[in-house]
Amino acid sequence: MHTSNDIEPGLKTTNKILIFFFGVILVLFSGYQYVYNLPGTEKQKRQGLIFYYLGLLFWILFFIGLYFFNK
Repeated sequence: MHTSNDIEPGLKTTNKILIFFFGVILVLFSGYQYVYNLPGTEKQKRQGLIFYYLGLLFWILFFIGLYFFNK
């Protein structure tokens, strides 16, 4: 049986979505401290950085796609 003490605090789905879509903006204003100050273990914080870089790649490909399709 799981109790509230058994569950480790970590990245919630809302944090993952924020990091993926708005991580670039968050890092511009607050630096990488936003990702490092998230709750969770070191492994979960690395996962946050992975979501950040995947989001960065998403936005780069998105704007490149917009550029080429609107040519």
